Amino acid sequence: MQCPKCRKEIHDQATMCEFCGATIDRSQIAAGGKGENVLAGVVGAFLGSLLGAASIVIFDQLGFVAALSGLILAVCTLKGYELLGGTLTKKGIFISLVLMLVIPYFANQISSAISFMSYVGDSGDSISFSLAYQAVPMLLEPTGFDYGMYNYTFDSGSYTTSLLMIYGFAILGAFSTVRSVFKKK
Repeated sequence: MQCPKCRKEIHDQATMCEFCGATIDRSQIAAGGKGENVLAGVVGAFLGSLLGAASIVIFDQLGFVAALSGLILAVCTLKGYELLGGTLTKKGIFISLVLMLVIPYFANQISSAISFMSYVGDSGDSISFSLAYQAVPMLLEPTGFDYGMYNYTFDSGSYTTSLLMIYGFAILGAFSTVRSVFKKK
């Protein structure tokens, strides 16, 4: 078998690598001999989180409860790490959780910017996505955002509620996914 750290050939029954001194985790070997590849795992988690972000934007734009896409985000992020990283460890869970904290915020901002673009379009004007995205924080303030001859505002309460629901469902999805992964081990 190969050492998961230095990749040199070692005895099949070894508990420690004779070359680099790494401890050999027998549970990884029993699970198919896959060692953890953190870089590939980060890529997998990031790609999975992008799928989750896309579901947040799509569900919200279609008028569905975007919070359910928090489940999709959690499962895709954690399974993405596991799929490309070889195994899901505490390090992988931590990296995935960081992505699950950051990505929904940006996905919600993107969805709000798209909604704002549509709203401005309904008033007979147009706005670029870049400017609409930059305007989202101002739209949540009581003074709003002046564009053209109109002042636009968003309901900050519903924006915050939507974001908190996404996070809540992401936590639920993360908990159940992590639990099922560790039950298999």
